Amino acid sequence: MDSKVKALCLRATDYGETGKILTLATLSNGKITANVRAVRSEKSKLKMCASPLCMGEYLLTSKGNRNIVTGCTIEDSFFNCWGSVERYASAQVILEITDKITYENIACEDEFMLAVKAITAVNYGETTPYIYLAWYLSNILLHIGVDIDEFEIPDNVRILLRGLQKQEIFYLETLEIDSAMMLQIISYLHMILRSSLSEKINSFAELLKIINR
Repeated sequence: MDSKVKALCLRATDYGETGKILTLATLSNGKITANVRAVRSEKSKLKMCASPLCMGEYLLTSKGNRNIVTGCTIEDSFFNCWGSVERYASAQVILEITDKITYENIACEDEFMLAVKAITAVNYGETTPYIYLAWYLSNILLHIGVDIDEFEIPDNVRILLRGLQKQEIFYLETLEIDSAMMLQIISYLHMILRSSLSEKINSFAELLKIINR
């Protein structure tokens, strides 16, 4: 059975000699896993769609309980994220968080839209990508029902996080937040999310190293 789904690739894992297993957050079908055959060949036409950050319309063939990617019309590969360590690290956190808060075959339209909006801003925005990441993380906390007032954080950070939750993302370019305050905001968001999800968030380690440079 063939189907088309609009999806964002969250993760790509090598399998076998030339294949990959993709984790896709879809707009209408929840999170799904799909195989891509022979995609690590230089001649593969599916090479771009088998990479994290690719968003497009994936053509899937279902065989039993497996999904196989047979085609993809790419809408955006968020190219700028691959050329900047700050953008890339921010985007990787968004992908990992999206993966952790979504579940196989359970509707994730809101999570998909939040991730795409944030990654689009990280990729195309004209200010530091960390402010868009902070917007995403603060709104994810709101989405999963975490009250930041339950955590011991400085009042100035709390006020900023509340403000981010109410702000449209592309208006954030007018905000001026120095690097020390940005590090503080991201660090507290990391602490709250790690506690709330009861999981280690691996991409945060690299992000914090980059911010601290």
